[in-house]
Amino acid sequence: MLSLLPLLLASPALASEAPASQAPTRHLVASTQPMQHPALGEFPLESAELAKRKRPWLAAGLNWFLPGAGYIYNGQRPALGATFLVGAVGLTVVEQSHAFFGEGLKTYDPKLFNLMFASVLVMNTGFAIDAFREAKQLNTDNGHPPKRQARLAPALMPTGEEELAYGLVLQVR
Repeated sequence: MLSLLPLLLASPALASEAPASQAPTRHLVASTQPMQHPALGEFPLESAELAKRKRPWLAAGLNWFLPGAGYIYNGQRPALGATFLVGAVGLTVVEQSHAFFGEGLKTYDPKLFNLMFASVLVMNTGFAIDAFREAKQLNTDNGHPPKRQARLAPALMPTGEEELAYGLVLQVR
């Protein structure tokens, strides 16, 4: 923590480059060039590390199966993630172990159980999408180049004569 103090003191120069309407990024992106600070002099950035690339699909999967775990993995909102995780585990324990007049919720009131199941499914899907987007944004903010993307696109293709044919083109970027 003490070794990051010079970096925090030098950060106003980095924050001034961002537009006023844009909030400064919260993650440290390291450079191999030494930084110069008027009061402290030149110092290397060996102690600072480039934030690791997040895997969006892993964050989404964690948040879908264990709500909150994807947020903890991303490291952006761990307190919120821990709250969701504890709440989800607690509700699952109540749903699975609580007996309603000697029966489980599924056999005692199937309509209520189906409503609860659908609600949890929608909620977990929303959490997964949010964790996926958060991980992709973290990668962008931390200077990681986007991974290659491939897609098929419709296109007109010459056939050799003066005719055109429809086809698909594979675009990789």
